[in-house]
Amino acid sequence: MNQQKIPVNIKALGLRGTTLKNTEHALGIVIYTGHSTKIMKNAKNPPSKMSGVLKKMNQILYSVRHPRI
Repeated sequence: MNQQKIPVNIKALGLRGTTLKNTEHALGIVIYTGHSTKIMKNAKNPPSKMSGVLKKMNQILYSVRHPRI
């Protein structure tokens, strides 16, 4: 980048899920990644969108189509 030094500070930090708008391009560096980061430790699996009744019905239908021997 033409040997130009650009300072990096907390104001320019983009966290996971950040969306940039109204810009043609962006330069970035990775500061810390991995499963041991605080944001990844707080990430949760999305909740199931199937109701309990639908889950039970699927179990019943599966047992009817594939009997256990």
